[in-house]
Amino acid sequence: MRTVDQANTEQKRTAILRAAMRCFAETGLQKTSVADICKAAGMRSGHVYYYFASKEAIVEAAWRIGMDELVTQLEELIDGENIVSLIVDMHSKAEAERRGWGMTPGLRLEFLAESARNPNLRAIEDEQDMRIVSAILRVVERAVAAGHLDARVDPLALSRAIILMWDGLAVTRLYGSFNLEVYRDAIQTLFAPWLISPAESMVAKSAGRRRK
Repeated sequence: MRTVDQANTEQKRTAILRAAMRCFAETGLQKTSVADICKAAGMRSGHVYYYFASKEAIVEAAWRIGMDELVTQLEELIDGENIVSLIVDMHSKAEAERRGWGMTPGLRLEFLAESARNPNLRAIEDEQDMRIVSAILRVVERAVAAGHLDARVDPLALSRAIILMWDGLAVTRLYGSFNLEVYRDAIQTLFAPWLISPAESMVAKSAGRRRK
């Protein structure tokens, strides 16, 4: 059970992160100072150091926001989850989670650009990529085993392709004309050769049992 002090510390850290995200969105990662974050969080200057060792620690914590929730949601997907729904709806959920914290598509791109020159952020990005690929891989493998995806599909390659699509959808959100349902139709068309209908799945399973 968490103590009152632990709960209070978590609340303060959350408030600081939310304040930092507002500052990052308004001023940018590089130009935002710890003093800016303290002011936005309604704290005395320097009080933030009770909860984060440095601005770098705040940036790193902000870059991890939403990752545990996303991986948990992926791992809890049931067998036979429609792969197109996985791509589109999970992207939408992840985007809503990020927006709830103030992580706009533009700010996410700024974090990605910063990770290219910041080894700590790069390590976090690599860790997140590995966790997401592993979670998606398990979902895809279950879909293939259940007969919902053509067995010729390379699960790892498909898992990485899904991440590329998510990144592409995130970038496309920068444009005002973004319509997620249009992309759902496009992705459905793209995956049509590899998707197996429930009826086809039953036929394939029956044929497999007869061969045995």
